[in-house]
Amino acid sequence: MKQTSLTKDEEALYQLWAKGFNVPTGGSYDRPRFFKEKVLGQQDQGLSEVSQYDNQLHFTDEYKMPGHPTFSMQSKYWKEGMPKRDWVRDYYVDFDQGKILKDTTASPQNKFSSKVYDYFRRGQKGL
Repeated sequence: MKQTSLTKDEEALYQLWAKGFNVPTGGSYDRPRFFKEKVLGQQDQGLSEVSQYDNQLHFTDEYKMPGHPTFSMQSKYWKEGMPKRDWVRDYYVDFDQGKILKDTTASPQNKFSSKVYDYFRRGQKGL
């Protein structure tokens, strides 16, 4: 799947924005579409932030493309039949398998019930 194409003027603005905010280009996140719809559309408040987990700039899942390591059901590109994966607080959960695939908390038991955490971490089918 290709990222969104921009007009020549949009591309010039996109490159300035990406350079100015140290936003990586390419990869499996449709940043050009994010830029066009949210930044140029002046709707980007709160849609990107520096994560306390890895100190990197992160964007919402809305523009993640298939193949992104944490592609989720929140993406515009998710369709029925794709794996049912999504974020529950700081946990990236695979609902088909019933387990946590990624944990972005420093101390997960402090943020989420240890019973639920253990359930997903082990992938067991009953509380």
